[in-house]
Amino acid sequence: MRTGQVFPLPKTKSEYEVLDQTVTRRAIEQHLEDLRTDVVSTRDILEKDGSLAMRRFQFLLMGA
Repeated sequence: MRTGQVFPLPKTKSEYEVLDQTVTRRAIEQHLEDLRTDVVSTRDILEKDGSLAMRRFQFLLMGA
């Protein structure tokens, strides 16, 4: 579900319902996992670009 859609949390009821709480908790966990995956992917991309630039720089220094 990475389409940029926003799903608001359901409003609470006056009485406690275990099923609603479980579904809400699982939805929040899934969204947090999606965010973590996006952050890790972004970090990996940034680190890869940096490491490629460093390798290119080291290669140029070896040739000088």
